[in-house]
Order: sequence, then C-alpha cells, then structure tokens
Amino acid sequence: GELWEKQGDPRKADLCYNDVIAQFANDGPFVLDALERTEKMLRDTGKADRVARLYEQTWRKLDKPLRIAGTFRQQSNWYMVGVMYVERLRQGGEAQKAESVQAEIDREMSS
Repeated sequence: GELWEKQGDPRKADLCYNDVIAQFANDGPFVLDALERTEKMLRDTGKADRVARLYEQTWRKLDKPLRIAGTFRQQSNWYMVGVMYVERLRQGGEAQKAESVQAEIDREMSS
C-alpha cells in the first residue's frame, strides 16, 4: 500500500490496506499500520465519518487474546485496535459508545 501511495495511486493503496485488514488482521501488528494509513486516506478525502466504523469492523473480527499475563495480552491486536477504536469514538463525540467498548476491553483484560 505504501508503494502505491508513493506512486500517487491512492485507490490501489487503499485496496492493499483493506486486503491486510480483511485477511490478515489476526496475523501480526501490520494491521495497525494498515488501519492508520486507511484512516489517514479517509480523512484526506473527506470521509472522516467512516473512521470509527473502520475500527469497529476490524476490532469485531479480531481474536480476543489468550488467557496469559496481562502485559502480553495488551500486545494483542484485539487490545491495541480496541484502544484505538475507543479513542476514535471519543474524538467523534461518541462518549457513551466509547465507554461501552472500554468496559468490554476492561472486562476481557481482567478475566
């Protein structure tokens, strides 16, 4: 995706980032970069209203972390994308939904 961005083809870049998000969200931390780059493209093209939904869709499909030490669980994509999602909700003025998602994260991390 980054290569296509540098080549001035945001459509192809978007396809690459969305492919990572759709197919490889649980496979490594690169989904975080794909989300942030997609978010930037959405904002740059006047589609900021789609950002929270992007994070929600991604977070909902991620596997919850295994029952291991909290420090390691906080490195999971589920946790990190969830925290990013909460922040985007707050930025978008959706405080109640942000608190609900944060409560879900807190419950999972304390169990």
